[in-house]
Amino acid sequence: MKRLERSGFVYGFKHINSETGSHNLGYFPVNNNMLPREKKYPEQCQKAREDTLEIILQALEKWGVS
Repeated sequence: MKRLERSGFVYGFKHINSETGSHNLGYFPVNNNMLPREKKYPEQCQKAREDTLEIILQALEKWGVS
């Protein structure tokens, strides 16, 4: 976030910390079963990916990149 602020990023942004997600947020990667959290909490990680993807799509729509 500091890098975006320093560089004068012109679009809105926010930090999102997922309590249940893994490193793969916002898209549906092929190798989910390779990450420890994905193995332990597959349903929660799937839900976190879906929720984050929706946030990303809403932001892109607001930016006019739909």
